[in-house]
Amino acid sequence: MSTLYCIGEVWLCLSPTDAAATLAQAGAFRAQIGGSVAALCTAVTRLGGHAALLTQLGDDPFGHRIQRELDAVGIDARHIRFTSEAPTPVCFTDHADALPYPGAGQNFPPEALDTRFLADAAALHFTTGGLLDSPLRYTHLKAISAARERGVPVSFAPGLEPARWKNDAFLRQTFFLFLPQADLVFLTEDELEFLFGSREVRTALFSLFTGHVQFVGCVGAHETWLVTRNDVQRLEASFPLETVCAQVLTQWMSSKLPLSGISRWNPKAIEINSFVDSASPA
Repeated sequence: MSTLYCIGEVWLCLSPTDAAATLAQAGAFRAQIGGSVAALCTAVTRLGGHAALLTQLGDDPFGHRIQRELDAVGIDARHIRFTSEAPTPVCFTDHADALPYPGAGQNFPPEALDTRFLADAAALHFTTGGLLDSPLRYTHLKAISAARERGVPVSFAPGLEPARWKNDAFLRQTFFLFLPQADLVFLTEDELEFLFGSREVRTALFSLFTGHVQFVGCVGAHETWLVTRNDVQRLEASFPLETVCAQVLTQWMSSKLPLSGISRWNPKAIEINSFVDSASPA
């Protein structure tokens, strides 16, 4: 079975059981798995696809809890690495604030990644959340390089979060450094504005179709653009970016169409937020 491999950081997200309570007021918390790569794996699995996580967790109760919960919903968690050198990341969140406690995720070293996983890979997916100045950035470089060498398509949903970066310039530089290595790119109009100073999709396409890029999906407030190098589909509706990403990738993997044909996306309803919190830990 062909697998979508998602590489990045995953954490345990703890939020007040009373949605109106702040962190200081909360008497009890509910736990969810956090991370956009885990959210995408969940959505792909619910659509009938096969998805696996490449991440590092602490060899502790929280890390093993995350693995069990991923297994329970059908996500392939066999490639998760456990380490005793750092704890599983945890993030306390309420409706206004986030209190992150970083850990094992960003410390995933490249020498610990076994690229033999690519033998059954349909695609490799990543975000900028794993490209901070840390060992995980270099693990991404190793995984992407190995995928390119083996002809495995690479998917990139930047998920730009400027608050996590030392400055905006470094984030933009990182985006444009990794962009040419992707075959598929998924982003929002807000991200277009951050990167190009404009929310207009058509003005950004020349810069986005660089290197290996064959497909761009962009979600706006009232429309969704699906663009290849020879086709454009504009839908007069907006969808959550993770939904577009999951459905386009799943439909493409199941159809075995070339990348040039995936702009013909057929939207389906899907709920992806009941299991995973994709918000950033910072």
